[in-house]
This record gives sequence, structure tokens and C-alpha cells, in this order.
Amino acid sequence: MTATPSLRELAAVRTHYWELLGSPVTIEVRTRRLLIATGDALDAITMPPEFGEQVLAGLRIAMLAGPVIAGDANWTFLTRPVVTHSVPEDLARLRVHAIPHGEQLVLPASEHQWVLAPSPRQQPTLWTAVIGTARRAAHHLAAVELSEAA
Repeated sequence: MTATPSLRELAAVRTHYWELLGSPVTIEVRTRRLLIATGDALDAITMPPEFGEQVLAGLRIAMLAGPVIAGDANWTFLTRPVVTHSVPEDLARLRVHAIPHGEQLVLPASEHQWVLAPSPRQQPTLWTAVIGTARRAAHHLAAVELSEAA
């Protein structure tokens, strides 16, 4: 069981993320969580971890990987902001979803909760890069399923 971080620790992490991500990060004192709103400085796309692994691998090959938050049910890819953020229907069927603008996204309070933590040398990934890479991964999965069925 992990210890609950102190408010002083959360304040230091909040400042670090604010500098890296370029958007205000708030502390929800009651729950001791760090929150950032989507839509201004960043947006986010969620997907199941097993599919997210393939998407992240493709982004790394293209040298486009950005911060990814680990979650039990989903991985959350932080992206640069976009005006219209829609997820194609073929990806929605694979449980790929956009986090709506203005929604409060929970940021990890420690490094081990990131799949790929933000760093000073790396901006969030382009929205289109995540969507394009996810579509390639979905196409590959469909091709593998077809060949296994044959």
C-alpha cells in the first residue's frame, strides 16, 4: 500500500507538472489528487492498456511518443490541444475515447504511475499522431485476426 503524499509533496509535483505541461495543475486537497483541465494546453485520449502498448510502440518507432498515464482500465495519452477532437468509429469500437474539453484529468502523484512520464525535452504528442498510430495498430490487429481465422 502506498502512503498518501503530503500536501507539500503534492505542491512540489504540481509545480513540476505545471512547468512541463504548460497548464495550471490544481490540488484537490480532500482526495490528495493532482488535476489538470483538458482543452487549453492539452487534450487526452484513453484506450485499453493492451491496445495502448501497441500504439505507444508505434509512436516510439516514429519518435513521436509523449506522456502516457498508466491506469488499471485505461492508458491516457496526453496530446497537444486540438479544436475538434473526434475519434473515428473504428477506434471507438476498440474503446478508444477522447477526454472532453474542460474535464479534470487526474495526474499521477508519483513517477511509477506513468507509462511514459513528461520530461523537459518532450511535448505532448500530436493528437493526429496518436489517432493515426492507433488506426495503424487497429488495422494490423484486424489483419492478424483474419489470417488466424483462415
